[in-house]
Amino acid sequence: MMLRHALLVQLLLVITVAAAGTVVALVVRG
Repeated sequence: MMLRHALLVQLLLVITVAAAGTVVALVVRG
């Protein structure tokens, strides 16, 4: 159960970073 929770948190972190990177790229591009 704890392992699954850790994987879920890691997946959420990856998605957040990917979304943030996309937003930053769009802003930099203008």
